[in-house]
Amino acid sequence: GFCLPNKGFLQLIRAISIIRREGYEIHLTILSPSYGDISDDYSLQINDLIKELNISYLVNHDLRYHSNEDINQFLSNVDLIVYPYQDSNESSSASVRQGLSSNISLIVTPIKIFDDVSEVVAKFGGLDEKYIAKGIMSFLGIDKKNSKCINRPNIKDVLSWKELHNFSVLSNRLENMIKGLEINSEFLSHDY
Repeated sequence: GFCLPNKGFLQLIRAISIIRREGYEIHLTILSPSYGDISDDYSLQINDLIKELNISYLVNHDLRYHSNEDINQFLSNVDLIVYPYQDSNESSSASVRQGLSSNISLIVTPIKIFDDVSEVVAKFGGLDEKYIAKGIMSFLGIDKKNSKCINRPNIKDVLSWKELHNFSVLSNRLENMIKGLEINSEFLSHDY
């Protein structure tokens, strides 16, 4: 998604710092294109926080717009995709759907925008950097004492969900519904 304050990148960067302080090697790349002045201001905050925490060697913040193919290629080489959103007025996330298409595990914050994918993504226990750090460490198996704090979706459930939400399947289902309504309206309009 675009580089906007509600995306939770500041909390994610603080979480990376927490994980690093715990002694674990972790790297973060944020792919989030600029979206005008508000993005520019937020990007400055992100870069300032990275410098303040002295973790510029761990975090790459990429503001360029990338094609879907380039994003999918990049995502195919990561261990985990994180959506640390703090709030949103949107009803669903196109970005999380792209993440799902990559076949890489996803973890999201527990907010309404992710409700439609809740059965196929893992969820953090909360929104702040402590929950995010604990969730990432648990998911990656580096936090043994909290290994049960993340509910991992079953791969069969993920594949089944993706098949049911495939645009070809959905468009065929919609077409059949429209045809059924058309047939019913023709039937009801005849006098018998």
